[in-house]
Amino acid sequence: MSDSKEPRLQQLGLLEEEQLRGLGFRQTRGYKSLAGCLGHGPLVLQLLSFTLLAALLVQVSKVPSSISQEQSRSNRFTWMGLSDLNHEGTWQWVDGSPLLPSFEQYWNRGEPNNVGEEDCAEFSGNGWNDDKCNLAKFWICKKSAASCSRDEEQFLSPASATPNPPPE
Repeated sequence: MSDSKEPRLQQLGLLEEEQLRGLGFRQTRGYKSLAGCLGHGPLVLQLLSFTLLAALLVQVSKVPSSISQEQSRSNRFTWMGLSDLNHEGTWQWVDGSPLLPSFEQYWNRGEPNNVGEEDCAEFSGNGWNDDKCNLAKFWICKKSAASCSRDEEQFLSPASATPNPPPE
């Protein structure tokens, strides 16, 4: 991580979190702890397709978890590393890169609407929604294949770093 990102990480800070078997899929006390994902080794936050999200949800559902985690997974409300915290209406990824216009089609109808200071984006239903950044939701962080443990390798193919299809 470059030194230019360090002040941003310090500003966002790391909040209370519970890791689920190292999948990079975490229940957090807010969007801000996404920054912690970028601060621990060679991690790169990326937008994952809805297909990949569904595959991860299926795998994570096999892990025992609390009621709030079950509720979050079943509703598919998951932080995605996109916010307009720096400038209202200007959406950018945690790494500082802007949201490209070609991705704006993924917002749910009427979103982003900024009702009640909603500055962070989440996967919601079949699209994206803006919500309050301090809410506890899952978030996704993609690790390099080289950093995966043996347990994680069943979910990530070392060659392509994409999920393996679920067993039939």
